[in-house]
Amino acid sequence: MSRTVEQIDAEAKEQVGNDSEPAGDTEGSTGSSDDLTREISRCERAEKALLMTRQRHRVLIESLPIGLFRKDIGLEGKFQLVNQALVEMFGYDSREEFVQADMADFCEDPGDWNDFYDELISCGKVIAKEIRLKKKDGTALWGAFTASVVFSASGDSEYINGLIEDITERKLLESQLGQAQKLEAMGQLAAGVAHEINSPIQYVGDNTRFVQESVQDLVALLRRYDEVLKEADVDQEILQRLEAAAKEADLDYLVQEIPSAITQSLEGVDRVVSIVRAMKEFAHPDTHKKAPTDLAKVVESTVTLARNEWKYVAEMHMDFDPDLPPVPLAIGDFKQVILNLIINAAHAIEDVLGERPEGKGAITVSTARKGDSAEIRISDTGGGIPAEIRSKIFELFFTTKEVGKGTGQGLAISRAVIVEKHGGTIEFETELGKGTTFIIRIPIDPAPTLQERVGARAKTVRFLS
Repeated sequence: MSRTVEQIDAEAKEQVGNDSEPAGDTEGSTGSSDDLTREISRCERAEKALLMTRQRHRVLIESLPIGLFRKDIGLEGKFQLVNQALVEMFGYDSREEFVQADMADFCEDPGDWNDFYDELISCGKVIAKEIRLKKKDGTALWGAFTASVVFSASGDSEYINGLIEDITERKLLESQLGQAQKLEAMGQLAAGVAHEINSPIQYVGDNTRFVQESVQDLVALLRRYDEVLKEADVDQEILQRLEAAAKEADLDYLVQEIPSAITQSLEGVDRVVSIVRAMKEFAHPDTHKKAPTDLAKVVESTVTLARNEWKYVAEMHMDFDPDLPPVPLAIGDFKQVILNLIINAAHAIEDVLGERPEGKGAITVSTARKGDSAEIRISDTGGGIPAEIRSKIFELFFTTKEVGKGTGQGLAISRAVIVEKHGGTIEFETELGKGTTFIIRIPIDPAPTLQERVGARAKTVRFLS
């Protein structure tokens, strides 16, 4: 915009002031011609002032950072006026192109506009509502609608004035906050459960190991008894009775299977211990501040915690770089990213397997150093991502899952966590029929992110104040 509102306002005042000065010496002028001249001059000044006022209003409308519109009454009423912010919000190239569309075209569900319009017309007052919208290219966004009906002096509905604000970013932040609150609640629950399980499972483990050692001693003693009896001069009837008792008790089977059963029990105990450890680590208080972290440990504990999601559909393979140095992580947020990706991988494999319970896919999680970054790869043997939706998968609320199984928030939040909080990148490689690999790269020695610079600046300002 070449001129500001203040400049236009000043020009208008100067112009009106100049037009108010006498055009010349009117002495001697008489009659209606002088009156006509003055009336014409007054009308010209009024017209110029009106034009300048309209121009100021136009500049004000165009300078608004939110979309503004005026449209005819009716569900398919045509647009009378739109500002550039609204045109750009929906990804159109020009106003002329934009005004050819109906309002319902911008709603993900056209029924949302129908409901909004019916409520607006019936109540006759300002109505505000949040509606899921879509851009010209199909990209989803959230909009806060505010509109009112303008009535004529006779009380007839003339047109609708409205505002649309893009609140997609706010919705993302609300989703992140909701996730954080759920994680906090899960963390508290997990910490309590882990604490309650930890002590009893230690008793079980210690006692089972005691039994294992004792059984080994008993088995050795029984074998020694058998050797002594065979070497000693013992009545054959007694030997036969002992052999019959051993056969009735199935002693050979017990000697062979009891140690195996105890070993399997200890494996189960160790499994429970690893789950409890993962729960405790997941529930560890998280300040959302980055700290040098053992990446493999964090990933492994998250994989363990998510086991119930993948164990029925996939084999899990982990390959961690032992030489990878500690990586600065906001641990709680990073775990949520890994959890999202593993669950998505399991669902992708499940969709391919369908009703074939005998088959399993594979999920591979690996870490490695790539230059100055730590790289995490999470691969699945699912069906891959179709080409037509690859550009949308990181959009907030975009999902291909059935209702109740996906919210379309996981990947959007994951991208925000990796890119904005960690200064890293997240991308994917995919092949239809083969599977998908998500690739996360996080700087090992990162520069401060924008969020951290803003936070540091705010602290400095408070300190100086």
